[in-house]
Amino acid sequence: MTTIRPYAADDLPRLTAVHNQIDPERLFTPAEMAAFLADAHCWLALDGREIVGYAAVMPAPSLPGDSDLHGGVLPAHRRRGIGGQLLQTVLAELTAVGLSRTSGVVDELDAPLAHFLLAHGFALDHEEVTLVWTPPPAFAPPSWPDGFALRRYPLAAAVTHFRALYEAAFRPHPWYQPYETAELSQILQGDGRSPDEIVFLEHEGQPVGFIWAQPLGLGDWQIEPVVIHPEHQGRGLGKRLLQAGLLEASAQGVSEVAIALWRDNGAAYYLYQQVGFAENGRCYYLTFSVKREG
Repeated sequence: MTTIRPYAADDLPRLTAVHNQIDPERLFTPAEMAAFLADAHCWLALDGREIVGYAAVMPAPSLPGDSDLHGGVLPAHRRRGIGGQLLQTVLAELTAVGLSRTSGVVDELDAPLAHFLLAHGFALDHEEVTLVWTPPPAFAPPSWPDGFALRRYPLAAAVTHFRALYEAAFRPHPWYQPYETAELSQILQGDGRSPDEIVFLEHEGQPVGFIWAQPLGLGDWQIEPVVIHPEHQGRGLGKRLLQAGLLEASAQGVSEVAIALWRDNGAAYYLYQQVGFAENGRCYYLTFSVKREG
């Protein structure tokens, strides 16, 4: 008989072993598993006293009520309705833990996981693509119109200008995901991190855009995002700013630069293709939203 109950700290060693069987491409030590679940709400599926599956919802930073869904069932215990029982328990508890939405990620809409989630009330939220750039043998630095220059700021100013420009450029769009001051400050002060990762574009001394190029280690970088204030868009500044960021990455020996973006963000998709990015993968976000009465 299968039972569902909340995760407890004493479950950590057994749950780690279960997770590693469910997702062998993302192996965790117990300490890593504990960190993974630190802010999550997690439930276990048990067959007798044996943990055979789990589901965890992890609140999304800066998006109150939103969460990401993780978990699964051991291969030997699949096709017995355990996954559905576990998922329905989690969905019924979302409101109780202060959440209103949760999203699962699938590589293909025809994959078994996608069919499973869709059958349990999930719906397609958006498609996300990964674009990758590898440095050419050489390329020239961009030229800037009069009055424009690149600059870096110390932490407090970088965070302030980042948030103001990000809000102005992205708030009207569905891919908007706000950054809180404390969250952004914490990221930029982490191990090996620095506000120098963010390069701002100034016009006559005022910041009008930025690019955030983040080293990931082993020669890989990630760009997230490139921003130009709406008043200065349509002038090719985003392309120049992206080229400047790629030039700096190339000078530091980067082997690959990646960015993930919504497929519906056609302007950004076209911009990245213009400077040599190529599509390298895609995924789909399937989302369950709690129905509000009244």
